[in-house]
Amino acid sequence: MPDIRIGASVGVLGIFLLLTITVPGISFASQSKSPEGSLISNETYSPEIVVIGLKNPFTLSAQQLMEMLRAFERHRSTYAPNARLYVELNDLGGGVPENARLFLTGPNQQIELPREVGARIYFPSSLPKDGPYALRSNFSRKRVGVSLWVMSPGTTDVRRTIGDLRLQCEVMWAAARSTVSPVVRSLLGSAGACKSSKIAFYFRSGRRLSGGSVDLVSRRIPLHVGRNRLSYRAPIHDKSIPNVTPVTLRLVD
Repeated sequence: MPDIRIGASVGVLGIFLLLTITVPGISFASQSKSPEGSLISNETYSPEIVVIGLKNPFTLSAQQLMEMLRAFERHRSTYAPNARLYVELNDLGGGVPENARLFLTGPNQQIELPREVGARIYFPSSLPKDGPYALRSNFSRKRVGVSLWVMSPGTTDVRRTIGDLRLQCEVMWAAARSTVSPVVRSLLGSAGACKSSKIAFYFRSGRRLSGGSVDLVSRRIPLHVGRNRLSYRAPIHDKSIPNVTPVTLRLVD
């Protein structure tokens, strides 16, 4: 069952709102005034639900992995045909250990996923046939977490595309959906999840941001950057923005 708290700071990113609902793997909240220090800027928001993202699990279950990969394949041709899926080890205090690893753990074998760039790991688009497989780390939840990234060729951490972010949102929601209650799943599903203007999905930047924009040919749309400067919201629900549109992130000097 969801954990519902009134006027309390909850979730891995410390969101403080009038009504916050926390469920395993995902945090979201009804709209309310955001005090100093939360992820939400002091601008007025139209969304009714704010979705922060995966709650840094050190494991993803076999069901979560299957749903995640199905969503990736289902939506990739629409949003980002050449994109690749990555998982990234996140620092939960003291830095990501050099010997931190992620493994696909199945009934007959354990497969190490090699770290490619820093703490980022390419995730294969299919799993071995002798599954089911879960994703596990050799460090506890208190030390490392995991975030999901979708990256197309030619993009970087500070130069994304709207299509990549749309696909990343679908993958993130698919991984979290199986862990929430039917009531919560129905609530977000009926609202349209990643396609809804009433739900604000925030994306992890990994580095502190000073700002950012969606760079259309005729204009630039400013991004909503979180107060902690480590996350941002993009208008992924806006169908008038082509998937190839660049999203530029500006880092704090």
